[in-house]
Amino acid sequence: MRGASALQQVLDTLPGSEVRVFAIWLPVLPTDIAPPTSGVMALLHDTRARQYWDESRLLSSEFVRMRGGGSGSDDREIVWDDVAVFAPGDRWTSTLPAPLFDGGNVVDVAPEVRRHLAKIVKPR
Repeated sequence: MRGASALQQVLDTLPGSEVRVFAIWLPVLPTDIAPPTSGVMALLHDTRARQYWDESRLLSSEFVRMRGGGSGSDDREIVWDDVAVFAPGDRWTSTLPAPLFDGGNVVDVAPEVRRHLAKIVKPR
């Protein structure tokens, strides 16, 4: 949840910018038995953000593969609280496009994410 708040703070520094954020929630802890509540999702309240529940951890598995890991199906290989920045216009087709920035834990890399976004986003 700290990651959602950190990402919201990044977006707050880029008001009016054309940026799209996809926050993907997935089960990691034994208590993650359902999608996040509306209260949790409200931590990332920017209208440019879309939030999804990935019960099967499909995106995590794709990041594991992209980073040269195994299949991503092993519970020890879970990418979570992570952030990546993609170029405008990038599309996920058969494989995930290479990110411009793949920095790790959102809380730890939030300032760097903001710098990368500031370089590529356009004001509205």
